[in-house]
Parts: sequence; C-alpha cells; structure tokens
Amino acid sequence: MEYHQHQIGDYLKCPRLFQLRHVRRLAPKTQPRYINVGSLFAKGVELLHQGKSMVEVFEQAIDKEANKLTSSATSGEVINDIITDTYTVEAMLNGYKKWFIDENDLLIPKITHIFPEFRIEGLKGVDWFQFNYVTRLDGLCYDTNNHQWILEIKTSIIPPDMLVRVLATNFQINSYHMQLLGSSSYEIDGVIYRIVKKPTIRQKKNESVEQFRFRLTDDYITRKEFYFHQIPVYFKEFAVIEFRNEFDMWILKLKDSFEKEFWPKNGFSCRNNNSECMFLKYCADPTEETIETHYKVVEKNETVEDRGNDEQDT
Repeated sequence: MEYHQHQIGDYLKCPRLFQLRHVRRLAPKTQPRYINVGSLFAKGVELLHQGKSMVEVFEQAIDKEANKLTSSATSGEVINDIITDTYTVEAMLNGYKKWFIDENDLLIPKITHIFPEFRIEGLKGVDWFQFNYVTRLDGLCYDTNNHQWILEIKTSIIPPDMLVRVLATNFQINSYHMQLLGSSSYEIDGVIYRIVKKPTIRQKKNESVEQFRFRLTDDYITRKEFYFHQIPVYFKEFAVIEFRNEFDMWILKLKDSFEKEFWPKNGFSCRNNNSECMFLKYCADPTEETIETHYKVVEKNETVEDRGNDEQDT
C-alpha cells in the first residue's frame, strides 16, 4: 500500500474527502475546462530544470494543454480565456527562466544543481496499517557550498512574507524534511522558497490577445522585484520532531477510520480559495443516485484536476 503526502493531506483536510477520493476512487464526471495556471506553470518549471528551451516547454506542456482544452470548448469566449491563460503561464515561465536560471548568479544562496521532481519514500504506519509514504519535492538542490536544500516553488497572489510565516507549520514541507531526516544520505539546511506572483495586469478592452501576450511577458521580464522572490528558510530540527509526533497521531486516526469505516465530514473544508470541494454535491445529498449522476471511478494511473490546489505548492 502506498500513500503520497497530498493524500494524507486530504485526510487532514477532511476524512470524507480522503475516503471518496482515495478509497472509493471517485472523481467528478465533468472535468473543469480551464487552465490551472499553477499546475501548468509547475510542469513548465520542471521542464526548464531539465534543460529544455522555452520553445520545447511551450510545445511539450503549454500548447499541448491548450489544444486539449480548446478542442472541447463550447464558445469563442472560452477559447479566448484558455489562450489568455496559456500566455500568462508563458510569461511567468519566461520571467522564471531569466531571473532564476539565466541570471542565477545574482541569487543568495546561488543554486548550482537541481534535481527536479525529487522523490523520497519510506515505510510508515502502526500495527497492521503499514504503507509506503511517498513525498515528491519540486526539487532537491545544492548551493555553491554544496549544502542541500529543498526547493519549493509557489505561484500566488499572497504577499511573500505571509507565505513564509506559515512555512514552519506547512504539512507538505515538514513531510519532506521528516522523510529526508530519516535517510543518512541527506543533510538538509532548509527550504529555498521561490515565489512567483500571478499577474496583476489584465487584457485591455481594445487590446488583442497577441498584444496582451507581449505586454505581459515584458512585465515579467522587467519587474523582477515585484514578481520574483527567493527566500531561504532554515530548518529547526525540534520542529520536525514535533511534526513527526503529530504525523503519527494522524496515522493512528487514519487507521481508526479504516477499522471503524467512519469518515466524518469537515464542514470547514467545503470551500477553499473561492472554489468548492469536488464532493460537495455528494455530501449535500449522500445517495448512490448522486454518485451515479455526478461521479465516476478513476483508474489508478488517471489524475484528477483539483482547482482547490491551485494556490498551494506547485
């Protein structure tokens, strides 16, 4: 049995969400027809860290996603929104490449090597409930002094200092460090937090999509201090030990949910970042008819887009 940090995070958010999504493996029949800017940006950054050019990134990630969505679009307005969003991601990636890759010498600490989408795993659980706990980092990286860091990238409209304040209690970040501390191969200094702000400018009334594309790209290239922030945050080992105790408590609760087949709802998590939980229809009317009407069973290799995660770590 294998669980990822996002799956355990779902249990912390709402046990009923975990049960529907990861035990019953349900997902909405109708998937959103929009560009998830944070998710697509993350795919592009991964390709950039692999040494791909912007032309290759556009072809392999951005254009591919846009073509998939526009092929099922039902109106010209929807198509225009998709194209505008793809150009937004393109502008963000052009800025990221310039300020975090091409001109990396100006950053402190300076990163010399990045291992993108770095995976580390280990056995967790209690009694009969044992599972392989998998965490994926945006990157494991090294600085000029050969110190190891977790690289975490976020797209957001939230001010950088507010994001950093919650880093010490962030479930995902602490999961990474807990896993890395359990391995003798890694001695992590902390997190290098790269924050890329989402655009504040919009397409003007009489402006073409192409004109907006060039204006937005120029904005990301010329306004480094506004859009791009790199903040190193050092780990405190006592905080991770405390997190490990909390993690063990949650795993006991998860084990208890399986044994008792009891998956309570957390009504505080029904809305997140101005979007609603994908299972709100079912929780409001928990019948098999609702399942048959609105949901489907997904295969293990099928991914489900979750708009609620767009503002989270990407």
